[in-house]
Amino acid sequence: MRSPAVVTIAAAAEPAMSSSAELHNTQVDLSGLLQVMGKNLYSSPAVVLRELVQNAHDSIVRRRLEGDDPVERAAVKVVCRPDDHIIEIHDDGAGLTKDEIISYLATLGVGMTRKLREAHDKTELIGMFGLGFLTAYVVAQRTEVLTRSMNAPDTVWRFTSNTGMNYALSEVGDDKGGPRQVGPRQVGTIVRLTLKPEFHDLADPDLVQGILARTCCLLTLPIWLHPDGLDHVGHRINTTPPWRETFRNPAEGKRARVAFAQRFETSFEPIVAVPLDVDDEGLRGMWWVQGSGSYGTSDNRNVSVFVRRMLTDDDARDMLPRWAGFLGLVIVDDELTPTASREDLQRDARYMHVRDVVHDSIVKGLVQLSHDEPELWRRVLRRHKEALLGAAIEDDDLFEVLSAELQLPTSDGDLTMQSLRKRSGGNIYVQLGVSGGAEEMLFRARGVPVVDGQRFGAYAFCRAHIDRFGGELITLGTEAGNRSLFSNVDVDDATHDLLRHVFCPRGEELRCVRFSPTSLPAVRVVDREQQLKRKLEADDADKRMGNAVLKLARSFTKTIDDGAPVHVYVNLDSDAVQALLDASGPMQAHLGVLLRTVTELIAVRGADDEVVVADVLREFSNAVVDHASSSTMGE
Repeated sequence: MRSPAVVTIAAAAEPAMSSSAELHNTQVDLSGLLQVMGKNLYSSPAVVLRELVQNAHDSIVRRRLEGDDPVERAAVKVVCRPDDHIIEIHDDGAGLTKDEIISYLATLGVGMTRKLREAHDKTELIGMFGLGFLTAYVVAQRTEVLTRSMNAPDTVWRFTSNTGMNYALSEVGDDKGGPRQVGPRQVGTIVRLTLKPEFHDLADPDLVQGILARTCCLLTLPIWLHPDGLDHVGHRINTTPPWRETFRNPAEGKRARVAFAQRFETSFEPIVAVPLDVDDEGLRGMWWVQGSGSYGTSDNRNVSVFVRRMLTDDDARDMLPRWAGFLGLVIVDDELTPTASREDLQRDARYMHVRDVVHDSIVKGLVQLSHDEPELWRRVLRRHKEALLGAAIEDDDLFEVLSAELQLPTSDGDLTMQSLRKRSGGNIYVQLGVSGGAEEMLFRARGVPVVDGQRFGAYAFCRAHIDRFGGELITLGTEAGNRSLFSNVDVDDATHDLLRHVFCPRGEELRCVRFSPTSLPAVRVVDREQQLKRKLEADDADKRMGNAVLKLARSFTKTIDDGAPVHVYVNLDSDAVQALLDASGPMQAHLGVLLRTVTELIAVRGADDEVVVADVLREFSNAVVDHASSSTMGE
């Protein structure tokens, strides 16, 4: 029996046309259609395993629905014959009659399962579109179906096709046994694929195990893998998910959930797995915390969504919040709508509802974990503190839990917000520039920790904490921040000129101030706002940044007044500065060089700072030598 390469589709009814119009039937190039649907509808040839196991599953369900219970312990068996490059799927289902083969198996887009669902309204049926069998033609150079129908158990039919363009259908005799059956011994079906050379790996048992262990693990019917042929012992692929089990104690449940999560994690060992706490009866699943440490910007969200217990989307990352880059999720919801390939989901109202429910359940679960299992919670905090900073910023409920427990990176190590604010008088000091500079040293000397605002989420978390609990957020290296740190002092012109000559030889702006500790004579600070402004207004900025981004950035820098890129804050409470002011002649000159070079050496320079460390060291050394020589001559 052969199908034509081009088929004609006649419309059942057509709109009214003018009498002069010619009526034609639509022509379909079956070859092109099969190529597009078989090769482009699905993302991976491995999908053939999922689709054929799904068909076998539905055949068994059909047999039960139509009143003929299958043999006891009915199951789907996946058989690998790697030496022959063959893979087989066996089932104890309803089988197909000759008419059903023609009507369903050999007709594009018409599926038995859809009709059964309409008749029985049974959600345990999986198939929807009647397209899954097309995947066989993508990977197989020969596709063979051997089937014995429960409605005609005396006959075995063989369907064979190489390309899907045409097929042969014949009646065969009873099975005589042997490694390659000529038909199922009982009612049921065997699908046998002889793989194309480029797809020989699909008969590899380890590969098949990995695919089925994820895609079919939630099916209630047993799925068995026989890695060396049906005559050898096989092992069961699927398992009962934790949310369908009853455990003797909480510890057993925890172990089972972590073990189940491990099926879906190839890179991380789960720390803890938590069942979804939802009121929606149709939605079930669990989420887990990945064991590897994460950065705030890393996104390892691992999401697998099952519809009718079959994996439908294994990359639905947006089911988890953006901040949840350290979480994994498995959910089952039969009301979600798959696309035709059943590898993705339609982003419809149900999808958005499930996403919101999952988000709320995870937040609730993290809060509960912090209360019920403090030791485990501390482990989560240690591994994912940066990511949790972002989570706290985005979610008010999590902020309430995390604001007291999360540790921030500071100049004195990681500190909780309570410890940080206690040591800084209720305020929060943040450094946005390179750490280790004069400002940081100033605060180290004062015993005040400074938050590293360049670390992910740290600055925003500090801002959110100030907004909720009050206080002042002081950003070091900015004009506003520096004003809050240093108390300006008016000095006479002579003193001002002397200090400017000593500390500002390259045009830096002098600020005469008082601050503690008095042992620090001066602080050299690069103005980060001026630094940004000069960088964005440079001619080569156009080459490095897109026009839209550059325009937006320059609109911000226009609000910054022009000023010196570097400020030097001279501490008039310093005994060393007072000694400089009291000295005269060569002594004052030597002291001036020593104080300036020390100030420059302890500062971290920005791109606009002209100080060269080697030159400063040379000046410092020369000043020490000159001072020693002057002292010797004086003696």
